[in-house]
Amino acid sequence: MNVLFECSCVCIPRKRHSFYKFWWEEKLTLLKEAAICSHNVWSDIGKPRSGLEFNNMKKDKLRYKLAINEEG
Repeated sequence: MNVLFECSCVCIPRKRHSFYKFWWEEKLTLLKEAAICSHNVWSDIGKPRSGLEFNNMKKDKLRYKLAINEEG
């Protein structure tokens, strides 16, 4: 029995209980990509604390977080 268990540990990928997000939708993927993109733009221009890029970054991040809370 121990040999079978050891073989299963080697051959079958093990994931935590919460690894698969059954509630994840395409909408969340799009919001995440938009948040990452706006964060990269904001970071590339020197991370200003005001301005259009800062506002876009904050809005995209907030939309993404709110959508996660609604879905999850």
